Amino acid sequence: MSLILGGFTFIDYAIPEEVPQGGEHHLVVHKLIGGNRVIDAMGPDDADISWSGRFQGPTATPKANALDPLRRAGAQLPLVATRSWPA
Repeated sequence: MSLILGGFTFIDYAIPEEVPQGGEHHLVVHKLIGGNRVIDAMGPDDADISWSGRFQGPTATPKANALDPLRRAGAQLPLVATRSWPA
């Protein structure tokens, strides 16, 4: 299995054990005079994608430094797992 973020490929211990997905359904509740409520369903509120892993060995610092420009750019990047993620 490998995990690819943009053009960067995570391998070995840098591959996270899990990448949580999902989120909540965003609602707004308006409380009116007299105790009535109006609930507006605003749609899905996706959770942030996050994970952790380790870069090890003599190439750890260059690998981390290669990721930093991706983070700083703040651009949307494809996140692709080459096979099914463990449940």
